[in-house]
Amino acid sequence: MKSSITMASPCPARRRLYLAVLLVAAQLCGLSAADDTSPPACRCMPQDPCWPEDQLWARFNKTVNGNLIATVPIASVCHIDSFTPYDQSQCAQLQSTWGFPETHYESSSSIMAPIYTNLSCNAFSSKTSPCTIGNYVQYTVNATDAAHVQKTIHFAARHNIRLVIRNTGHDLLGKSTGAGGLAIWMHYMNDMSIVDYDSPIYSGKAVKMGAGVQSFEASDAAYRAGLVIVGGNCPTVGLAGGYSQGGGHGQLVSHVGLAADQVLEWEVVLANGKLVTASPTNHPDLYWALSGGGGGTYGVVVSMTSKAYPELPTASGNLTFSDTGVSRDTFFAAVAMFVSILPSIGDAGGTSIWWLTNTTLSTTPTTIPGGTATLSNSLFRPLIAFLEQNKIQYSK
Repeated sequence: MKSSITMASPCPARRRLYLAVLLVAAQLCGLSAADDTSPPACRCMPQDPCWPEDQLWARFNKTVNGNLIATVPIASVCHIDSFTPYDQSQCAQLQSTWGFPETHYESSSSIMAPIYTNLSCNAFSSKTSPCTIGNYVQYTVNATDAAHVQKTIHFAARHNIRLVIRNTGHDLLGKSTGAGGLAIWMHYMNDMSIVDYDSPIYSGKAVKMGAGVQSFEASDAAYRAGLVIVGGNCPTVGLAGGYSQGGGHGQLVSHVGLAADQVLEWEVVLANGKLVTASPTNHPDLYWALSGGGGGTYGVVVSMTSKAYPELPTASGNLTFSDTGVSRDTFFAAVAMFVSILPSIGDAGGTSIWWLTNTTLSTTPTTIPGGTATLSNSLFRPLIAFLEQNKIQYSK
């Protein structure tokens, strides 16, 4: 559908660009850093004459079983001149839950890294400020099978439209959105099963999961079968997308390796629309590229099969301390003490998820698969002694 939104052209007129601009232009316009004399091949944007007319979008919608969604920013209820009527109570409710992942992953367009929306439609700005689609995708296909993915890739290629692959919107590098984009939303490709996998590489229990399965869903299914899997520290992250394709850190990684190390095979739709299965013995180059090469880089993953392990006792705990009542030097000496025990935690097969501000350090949590409370306490004993000796406030 034709948009009335005025947007800057994604194709800069100048040939010489600063590196930061060049990287953006390379994605939007297909520019080559090695050959800046080539004519740009820009993606078609909503304000361009090449943008598909309404009837083309309607025809495409039929091919994907009516699963095409025109973006309406979820914060539109907070603006007067908007896609939807201004609603003060709905806006207040949205503002109160904006920081929760659930607010965004149930949306076909919203994302959790607000910097990449560029204030396109902000829930916290003035109700009289503009609410535009801006950096949100223009349309989304709610893909429920591989055929939807294939048809969307074909339509985007035929009409030269920017293609975005998204699931929950967790991506903190902005890959879950794109101005003028057509998104493939994988969230409802969430079939899952426990399988007995047998190959020259691995024989044992595994979980086959659709691209929309989130960490808490896969962990629950594994738990009911007496198993554990590598998942993210954030339970709502999708496993088969940028998480596993980008490496995948979590509480079991020191024990069994990164999420990417667990993948036995990928089902993936390539840029030419072909559906293939990639494993160490079938399309091995593609398999290794997907296992850490970054989400959406080599194709659209529709399912992933990953190793599962027998459930085991686990020691886990939190620790938080701050600079309240102590000098900066004393606080950061405690931080240095904490960092010094991390190798011992790793050697014990454990992982510590932690964050540091200029006033506080917090582990959320430290986990030792197969460990005990006695082992965990012994690893932290030097730090606890230092905190108490220097009267640093802490909680466990």
